[in-house]
Amino acid sequence: MSAAVHAQTIDFNHFDEEKMNQVLFSKMKDYTKSNYSSPLVQTNIGKERIYRFIKKNCDNLSLEELNAKINIKLLRKWDSRAISQTDLLGNVGMISSMDCQNIKTYQELAGRCITGWLNSENLIFIKWSQIAEATTFYNRRTREVFVLWAYYN
Repeated sequence: MSAAVHAQTIDFNHFDEEKMNQVLFSKMKDYTKSNYSSPLVQTNIGKERIYRFIKKNCDNLSLEELNAKINIKLLRKWDSRAISQTDLLGNVGMISSMDCQNIKTYQELAGRCITGWLNSENLIFIKWSQIAEATTFYNRRTREVFVLWAYYN
């Protein structure tokens, strides 16, 4: 009952990407704390650049291509020098996209993202780091939302 009271309804004519980022971060923080007993720290490293990249390329690339390019071209820029000179992963991003027609709240959308990541190959990255950020882009034309969760090392 309390979850429904605190749920924030999505107005698709005025989708609040920052609110979605905060809701997702909060839900991931709760998940990490309850499952791994460790705090999660929010950062905004490269957030604006990642947002612009998703906005520019979401219609032209498949979700897999979009994820690969973000991880290779963007997140790699903020890896430490030692990691960036190897084939090891430093910073890791996981992206989801969803048609929002049947989603009512930001909390429901965040929950679906987390469930999707937990039921995919991305599960290996959950708890990758204690420093993370959420970046959301809502495509008003297609009513599709793209959500990237990035872990920073």
